[in-house]
Amino acid sequence: MKFFWHIAANAQQDSFHLRCMQLCARIVVGNDFTPYVLKTVVVHLLNTIPLERWHRREFSQRMNDIMEYLHLCLRKKCLEHFCS
Repeated sequence: MKFFWHIAANAQQDSFHLRCMQLCARIVVGNDFTPYVLKTVVVHLLNTIPLERWHRREFSQRMNDIMEYLHLCLRKKCLEHFCS
């Protein structure tokens, strides 16, 4: 929870990190992915990709990053928990 407060406090107004997470949740609905899994993937990426790169102009790249990270986790059969 502290992590999201930190992100909210430091993200610029046009940050698209929440929209990315919402769209991914809609894409994978019905495919045995929980909101927790997607939230964890996005949090890991928010921790590695600077907030300045979560804007509309990079929306498709961030969506690609989310799907690639999710695919990697599926291949490894491992999604590390995120502790804030």
